[in-house]
Amino acid sequence: MSQKEIQVRCPCCESSILVDVLTQTVLRWEPAEGKPKSEGWDSALGRVENRLHDGVDKFDASLKREQNRTRDLDDLFRDAKERVDRRKEDGDENGDEDSPS
Repeated sequence: MSQKEIQVRCPCCESSILVDVLTQTVLRWEPAEGKPKSEGWDSALGRVENRLHDGVDKFDASLKREQNRTRDLDDLFRDAKERVDRRKEDGDENGDEDSPS
């Protein structure tokens, strides 16, 4: 490598290029050692499709939770009402109707 050539290393992919300073052209490109090469369009397409399916699955799960929400809230309300009724019955047996629970 002469003084009119410089070697530059990419900070992202660690590949290197040899540039002629006078002509401002790339003389040589070397891929990074030990780094996997680009995966290509097929793997990118696969990732996009997986993301699409994951979104559909999350939407379906949210819809199912929302559909069950009314039933779950009714169950919680019924349980709370039963607890209040039991407290009233216990208070009636002890003669403490007006006392706070």
